[in-house]
Amino acid sequence: MNIGILDYGAGNLRSVYRAVNHLGFEYTKVSSSSDFDCLDKLIIPGVGAFRVAMEQLHDNNLVNSVKKYSSSGMPIMGICLGMQLLFSRSSEFGNAKGLDIIKGSILHIRDQYQKAYDNRINVPHVGWSSLESYADDVIFEAIDKAPLDCYFVHSFMACNVPDENILAVIDYCGLKIPAAVRVKNTYGLQFHPEKSGPEGLKMIKNFLEHRF
Repeated sequence: MNIGILDYGAGNLRSVYRAVNHLGFEYTKVSSSSDFDCLDKLIIPGVGAFRVAMEQLHDNNLVNSVKKYSSSGMPIMGICLGMQLLFSRSSEFGNAKGLDIIKGSILHIRDQYQKAYDNRINVPHVGWSSLESYADDVIFEAIDKAPLDCYFVHSFMACNVPDENILAVIDYCGLKIPAAVRVKNTYGLQFHPEKSGPEGLKMIKNFLEHRF
């Protein structure tokens, strides 16, 4: 199986490389459009700013390749910033267009909390949070732990996501934040499964082993 990990200049690639190898899989670094040939699965990691990441994707001529890969039905997993890039747009450092694979916007957690509760909240959201009511989906197969705790590091959240695309949420001080989303064979995880213990690694393994 040919597992591609998108390398577009964003951080946090090493932990994903190690996780994939730990699970017994080989991977290919994907940094140009030609690298998509013969890929079976694609992982989009990332830590950083949405606008900068999209500029890097454009500079490396990767935007159309990722969108074409997704539209063809091939499986994608976006992690943290990689999840956020799957959405239509973001307000981080000014408005920027995303890959538009999943409908919705990436907005600041503080602004959404202010709107909902007329109060302030501490950001970034860093640490372990429990997934609520995670869906019956292949990504969660053979994971029976409840609560299912995952590791988060982020200041922005997905908003206006269609209900049918949300697999799990977390409760952050009363604010419901989408933690796992899916459109067809494209997944987004706001948390870091590679840093979320055995259950997080199991999610990656489920994604890599499933025949979509």
